[in-house]
Amino acid sequence: MGLAQFLLIFVAGMAFYYGTYNAHLARTGRDSMLVDVSRSKLSLQYDARKPVVYIGYVSGYFVLPESISGAIVFVKAKDDAPALLLLPNPNRS
Repeated sequence: MGLAQFLLIFVAGMAFYYGTYNAHLARTGRDSMLVDVSRSKLSLQYDARKPVVYIGYVSGYFVLPESISGAIVFVKAKDDAPALLLLPNPNRS
């Protein structure tokens, strides 16, 4: 097996691990950034034990999991809308 094939398999495996690990952190509420839902004026369901975490930004939309229902929510970024306020997660391990 050549070096290029090894690197291709290694990088694919690491990308899978990284995505799986970050998905686990987002599901358990231990991701690095939390969304301040009340100050961001979003209508998402959440509680203190299961906060809304920030997953990412894709093509003009913020991607957030709604912690009570477990649904993935896409919030469109608008110029006239309030900003999405992110806080560092104190429970990050």
